[in-house]
Amino acid sequence: MLLDEFPLMLHNLQRAGGQDTAIQLLDHLRALRLTQASRVRFLFTGSIGLHVVLRSLREAGNANDPVNDMMSLTVPPMADAHTTHLAAALLAETLAEPPDIPDLAARIVDQVGGFPYYVHHVVDQLDQLRRPPTLDDVSTTVESLINDPHDPANLKYYVNRLSQYYTDSQRSLALLVLDMIARQPAPIPIPTLLNLCKHQKQSPDDEQFRDILALLAEDHYIEPATSSGPASYDFRWQLVKRWWAIARP
Repeated sequence: MLLDEFPLMLHNLQRAGGQDTAIQLLDHLRALRLTQASRVRFLFTGSIGLHVVLRSLREAGNANDPVNDMMSLTVPPMADAHTTHLAAALLAETLAEPPDIPDLAARIVDQVGGFPYYVHHVVDQLDQLRRPPTLDDVSTTVESLINDPHDPANLKYYVNRLSQYYTDSQRSLALLVLDMIARQPAPIPIPTLLNLCKHQKQSPDDEQFRDILALLAEDHYIEPATSSGPASYDFRWQLVKRWWAIARP
């Protein structure tokens, strides 16, 4: 049984019918998996992680873990090689000069990462130039994607979802942390980040700070930087970081 947008359904169910209704559904599905293991399998998918709803249920007093018999996986963006192949195939249907396509595709991947929607959007805008695109055209198109007041990439979602799934205190601190990270040109060491946050109007204690870092990492806003130096964090998606720095200066 494939249940798409299952976490969002649970979230809406919790808001409409209370936490007990959501817990009862989760417990019932778990019972089905245990008693009918040879006959049924479940696949829960969604644009928000199931952990968001489970966290809300725990904060409301629910102590059980109704999905600890299931494997949790995050679907990552496409690998660079696959994204480059997609971009090149799309560019081949435009007026792009064939010798320029590899460099154009590489520039698109560098600018937007492995998100097929963004790749399609950029190539579509390049196609509308009605002439062979250049590398500068790619950069200009991505800048337009970030700065467009109509937000065709729906980047405001990353701010709006904090109001939906975080408590007021969590949201306030999360915005502060993300604002500080967005202003840095490179991954920022944790002690430096904490110091910057403590110099703002809202001064978190160390434990609150650690909790919000873990929460933002779990929700794929930020990720630890891979380096041999001190532990650092940066936005998981650089396109989101660029937009954040402009939208929340």
